[in-house]
Amino acid sequence: MEEKDVTQEELDALLEEAMKEADEIDIPGENNPDTGEEAKDKSQSKAQLKAEQNDFQQGVKPEKKPIQNDGFENMTSEPDREKSNIDILMDVPLDVSVELGRTRIAIKDMLKLGPGSVVELDKLIGEPVDLLVNGRLIARGEVVVFDENFGIRITDIINPADRIKSLR
Repeated sequence: MEEKDVTQEELDALLEEAMKEADEIDIPGENNPDTGEEAKDKSQSKAQLKAEQNDFQQGVKPEKKPIQNDGFENMTSEPDREKSNIDILMDVPLDVSVELGRTRIAIKDMLKLGPGSVVELDKLIGEPVDLLVNGRLIARGEVVVFDENFGIRITDIINPADRIKSLR
């Protein structure tokens, strides 16, 4: 197929011809089963289409109209979607541990450990212990006894910027 340049006058003539054909096809009456409200709606939409085409030919920009979600009743807004995403994460299990301290020993000393052995840690009595979530430091706190169990009272939450630095 050969390409050819089309002038504005030719475009206008083609558009006019197409509009006449459209008018002939959609005329309500004997040949068209649309009557009453359906015919009225079609004629209104045709009039609106003609007005929009005239505006386009004259260089008038169409006004912006809000998008309607007809037929999409189940669509959720962005905050609802975020809430449902967070709800999904709420049941994800995390490993939480409390680290009293650390030490470094040689293998030969490790092999000598047995019942009653004492391992010295790098933390002092009363010093905050580390709260780790999935192996990452999240907070610090002090050891407490609750009923007959040990617990931790959180005294300091690690700054998010510091947590990100520890990931690198």
